Amino acid sequence: MIAHNYQLFGIGIDSANRMQHLLHALVRERDRNPELFWQLVGDVYSSCDATWCYRSWLLDEFRSAPARPTIDKPLQWPLKIYRGCSKDRVRGISWTTSREVALRFAAGHRCIPVWKPVVAEAVVHRDAVFLAIDDRSEHEVLVDPRRLRQLEVQRVADEVRR
Repeated sequence: MIAHNYQLFGIGIDSANRMQHLLHALVRERDRNPELFWQLVGDVYSSCDATWCYRSWLLDEFRSAPARPTIDKPLQWPLKIYRGCSKDRVRGISWTTSREVALRFAAGHRCIPVWKPVVAEAVVHRDAVFLAIDDRSEHEVLVDPRRLRQLEVQRVADEVRR
């Protein structure tokens, strides 16, 4: 795993602080080594928590990055995606192809509470997807939130959250 070279999983860098280190590595590699740029994203992104405050910076980096990698997973386009999150964070980067995974995130994950939880559903075309990551069985897709289509948001019932 390339991320070990950057010590992004090293002692003292917990999941809530890992994103800032990832971003610094991405800025260094963006123009120098495009393949390493996307490999770092794939290796580290899903292990980062507290990413909302970096959303604009990440989108700038992803949008200006060199060619995106080919998605080798069999996905059907346009792709239906889901996001479990707080009501005010629907237009995030991290989505999933699994409604069940989105429900788990809406209920809170890794001891992170979710304020006013919702599950959002949208459709995206291939050119809106930056990367597909399938570690942790989360079926994660990183998307450009400006490119979401047919966006619907549903409040998560209290019974589902327990």
